Amino acid sequence: MKNIELVVPKLEEYYYEQKLEEDPKTMSYNKGYNVSYDGYHYDTGCIDFPKDKWKASYEKRIKENNFFAYIKDNGINEYVGYVNYQYNKIDDRYECGILIEYKYRGKGYSKDALILLIKEAYKNNIHYLYDNFEINRGNTLNLFKSVGFEVVEETTWKKFNKNVKGVIVRVDTSIYDIHQQMNNIKNDIDILNFLKINIRYGWKDKNNSIHIGNMENFRKEYEVMSLDETLKYGVGTCIEQVNLIKRLLDNLNIKSRMFCTRIYEPDNFDEADKEEHMHSFILYYKNNKVYHLEHANYNNIGIFEYSNLDDAIKNINEYYINLSNGVFRNITEFYEVKSGLSFREFNNYINSLDIAFRKLTSNKEDIEKIYKWCSNKYVYEWLEQRKLSYEEIREKYLKKLRDKKQYLYIIKSNGVDIGLVQIYKYENDIKFDKLDNYKNIYEYDIFIGEEKYLSKGIGTKIINLVNDNIYKKYKADLILLRPFRKNKRAINCYIKCDFKEIYSYIDFDTIGNKEEYVVFVNERNSK
Repeated sequence: MKNIELVVPKLEEYYYEQKLEEDPKTMSYNKGYNVSYDGYHYDTGCIDFPKDKWKASYEKRIKENNFFAYIKDNGINEYVGYVNYQYNKIDDRYECGILIEYKYRGKGYSKDALILLIKEAYKNNIHYLYDNFEINRGNTLNLFKSVGFEVVEETTWKKFNKNVKGVIVRVDTSIYDIHQQMNNIKNDIDILNFLKINIRYGWKDKNNSIHIGNMENFRKEYEVMSLDETLKYGVGTCIEQVNLIKRLLDNLNIKSRMFCTRIYEPDNFDEADKEEHMHSFILYYKNNKVYHLEHANYNNIGIFEYSNLDDAIKNINEYYINLSNGVFRNITEFYEVKSGLSFREFNNYINSLDIAFRKLTSNKEDIEKIYKWCSNKYVYEWLEQRKLSYEEIREKYLKKLRDKKQYLYIIKSNGVDIGLVQIYKYENDIKFDKLDNYKNIYEYDIFIGEEKYLSKGIGTKIINLVNDNIYKKYKADLILLRPFRKNKRAINCYIKCDFKEIYSYIDFDTIGNKEEYVVFVNERNSK
C-alpha cells in the first residue's frame, strides 16, 4: 500500500475540491448525463464549485453525517484526489465515490484509497457501501471487485441521450480485512493457507443461523451462501468453499473446473433426514498438470497433483466410493453456484447437468422431435437459415442416418431429450496449410432444441463430453468447428471449451447469402 491517508479538509481547504470538479480532464467520465444538478456542465462533466458554495457544502456534510476526505500522499506531501460516502434517502443506503486527479491516475491510488474508505465506513457502523457506473468501464469494475465489491444489480440510464448499461456494486464493510488478505494471494499455496486461517466447515440455514460441527436438519434447512456471506461468517460447506476457491483461482488467471461426486438422487427425493452423500471439489491446470485443492474434507486437506484430468477424477471418486461402502457415485461438472438455493434445489441443478447420448433413430417420434427443435428460430437460423417443412426435415435426417460416415446422437439431460449432435470426418475442404499436419480431423454440428435448457451452463458440459468421445472413440487428433462469425453464443461456448480460432473465410450459406465462417480447433494434447 502507498503511504497515503484520508484527510477530512478544513473549510479553507475546499479549494482543492473546486480545482478537481472544474478540471475537464479529471471530470471527463462525468459528462453527458441528463441531470438537472446546479452547476453541472453536460459537455464536460465539470461541476461549478465557487467559494460561496463551500460553507453550505461543509455544513451539510457534518449535519447529515456524510464522509468526505482528501487522499493525501505523504511521500510527496500532496493531495491526489478525494473519497466520500453519503446517505441516499430514496434507496436507503450509503453510496460512495472516488475521484483521482487526472495527472495521478494509473499510479495505484484508487485501490488503496477505497480500502481506507471501507475501513472508515466500518468504524462508523455502516454495514454496506454502494456505488454505480457504466458496465463498459471495465477497469473501474475490476477495481471495485478487487477490494470486495460485488455486482448486485444491472440497470440502465441516459448518457448523451442514449440508454447505457450500468451496474450497482456493494461491499460488506465487515470483511474489508479479509479482502486485503485475498489481494495478497499470489499462488495456490496462498489460497490453501487463506482457507485454513479464515474458513471453517459449516452451513447457514434459512433463518441465517450458522451451524458448525452439526449436520442435523441439513437437508431441510440448508441454504447456499453467497461469496460475501461465506467470507462474512467464515464458514462454508464444500459447495461454498469450491465457489470461493474458483474465485481466487480466477483472480490468478488459473483455469479451473468444478465437479460434484454424489450418490444419485432423483429431483423429487423426499428423504429429508437421509445422510448427505454429496461432495463438491475443484480441479485446476498448472504447468501441464492437474491439481486438486481440498479444504472442506478435513481428513484430506491439501493440494494433490495428477498427470491428467481423467486420473484426477478417477482417484477422487474412488476415495468417496470407498467412504460410501462401495456404492457407485455420479460425477457431474457444474458451472456456477447460485446463492439462496436449498439442498434439494442444488441437487436438482446438478441433476439437470447430467448428460447422456443415444443414437438418433428413424422412428417417427425422433423425426418429429427434430422437426420441433428445428422450427425454433434460434436453431434454424444457424443450420438452414430458414424453417424447413416436416417432409424436408424427414428427408434430410433419414438421408443422414443412411450415411455411414455420419454419426447422429440425441442429447439427453437427466433423462430428457434436449438436442442433437452430428459427428463426421473432416473432408479437407479448407485452404489452410496447418491443417495438413493432422491426419484424423473430426467435425460436428450441435444444438440444444429445448429452449429452457439454454444459458444453464449445459452447453459447455455437452461440448466437453462430445470432445472426450471423439478423441476416445474415433481416435481424432484434432477437432474442428466452423460457426458463423455472428453466432456469438456458440463462439463464446467454444472458447470456454478450449477451442482456438485459427482461420476465417467467406462462403455462401444454405440460402445463398455470403457469410463469414470462423474455423475453431481443439487439440487434446494442448490441454
